[in-house]
Amino acid sequence: MIIASACGSKEKNSVNDFVFEDGNKKVELKILNGKNYLDFNEPTKIRIELINYNDNKFAVSGMGIEKLSSTKTNMDLEIKPTESTMTNGHMEIKTTILVGDEKVNYEFKIPVKTK
Repeated sequence: MIIASACGSKEKNSVNDFVFEDGNKKVELKILNGKNYLDFNEPTKIRIELINYNDNKFAVSGMGIEKLSSTKTNMDLEIKPTESTMTNGHMEIKTTILVGDEKVNYEFKIPVKTK
């Protein structure tokens, strides 16, 4: 089992902060409104993309997440950070990919901006 974690950077113009790479394989979380954080108590659409993970099964879990659609290579979600769904000012999203008999886990920690 492989476990990795990523957090967004504090740079305002950096959108691609949520990427895990392992050789030619990549897992990327994109916040579809172009920000690198979530707004507190506001629903935001995100996409998790798998690159070069062919014919693998994957799952996503976390509090306050609603699945909108999915294919073999990506999943569109809506996430709404609230007091009860946040951990230390972040939303945590866990992704598990089944590669053969091995589970590969990634954890994204997305910063939440409060008003």
